[in-house]
Amino acid sequence: MQGVRVGRFIVMTDEDGLRHAVKLGTVLAVSDRDECQDETVLQLPGGRAVTVRASLDEVLTWLDGPR
Repeated sequence: MQGVRVGRFIVMTDEDGLRHAVKLGTVLAVSDRDECQDETVLQLPGGRAVTVRASLDEVLTWLDGPR
């Protein structure tokens, strides 16, 4: 699973196979889902949480990426 930067958005696929386009700067928190550290939960506005099958470190590179 990879996140892809598209303009001002990161497009990622969640654990159910649904795609999400998240605007850069709108992610409120990022955390490991479990002790294996191979899945990450992103907290979004409105109380929505998205779980992706990628490490927290990988997700942080999507959010920071090239400037």
